[in-house]
Amino acid sequence: MKKLILILLILPAYLYCNEKSDKHISHAHKNDYEIGLGIGDAYSLNEKGHALGLHFHLARNFQLSEMDFSVGLSYELIGDEHLHQSIGVLLDFTILENVHLVYTPGILFVENEFKFSNHLELSYGFELGEYHLGPTLGYAIAGDDEHVFLGLHLGYGF
Repeated sequence: MKKLILILLILPAYLYCNEKSDKHISHAHKNDYEIGLGIGDAYSLNEKGHALGLHFHLARNFQLSEMDFSVGLSYELIGDEHLHQSIGVLLDFTILENVHLVYTPGILFVENEFKFSNHLELSYGFELGEYHLGPTLGYAIAGDDEHVFLGLHLGYGF
């Protein structure tokens, strides 16, 4: 059921992007690479608790038709009592001007346990020269572990 929810979240964005492919979307990724940091509140839906969440990524920017696309590596840390850490492959689609839909499949490490994870994130970036800054909202699931993330994203293009 949870996989179906993820598919239903990703599919409309994909279809919307294909519909927009013949129209111009401003290119938010003006540089070849981006390094990014996200910081915010990670709320565990299972444990009903808040913790500091940090996200780091390095991505390579491409252009698919009229849409920007990035692929890279991602690392996430949630500093709760179990110290959640995940690594993954970041797939970032610019679905509207300055609006990004990011899907990151990966592996979650909790204590001595490894789980396959799925992260879905929506963010907006205000451009400040080579930097962009803005709010981000995310959802992650790994087995029976789920969390939502609300925070701030800062990226630097080079």
